[in-house]
Amino acid sequence: GKSKIFAFAPGARWQTKKWPAEKWIDLAKSVSSGTDAFIAVVGAQNEAGECEIILRESSARGAILAGKLSLMETAALLGMSAALVTNDSAPMHMATAVGTPVLAIFGPTVKGFGFYPLGPRDQVVERKIACRPCALHGKDKCPLGHFACMREIDPSSVYSALLKAASEGESR
Repeated sequence: GKSKIFAFAPGARWQTKKWPAEKWIDLAKSVSSGTDAFIAVVGAQNEAGECEIILRESSARGAILAGKLSLMETAALLGMSAALVTNDSAPMHMATAVGTPVLAIFGPTVKGFGFYPLGPRDQVVERKIACRPCALHGKDKCPLGHFACMREIDPSSVYSALLKAASEGESR
């Protein structure tokens, strides 16, 4: 069969809403070694650099599409993808709109604020820690300096959730 596309959206407007690059790199390595999927990294033009690092450091099969697609093209790409892994950011809402399973990584914000994916196969990956939420929209840095809400989210748990989301997507 045709190889799956997994979309990654590693950007976010606020630094604290970004899962760290080394976590994305680990996730990309797992996808590359464990599946035949192609990784499409999406985002804004100013996120292209951080997107490139993920593919370069992981040596994963994929393409950097950050800054290269219009909103309509991004929506079309997400519609073709088996799943999207994303921070709490715009691509999350687009994927939900086109019915693609979403794995949303939430750190400083919580889904109680209402900015969360709503599709039946969407999953929020988060750590239950006492200082969350620290912000409605995210901040530039962790007020407590430890950034545990994002650093403690493990790439292997995101990977297994991604495989589950993608396989459930096939049965639709």
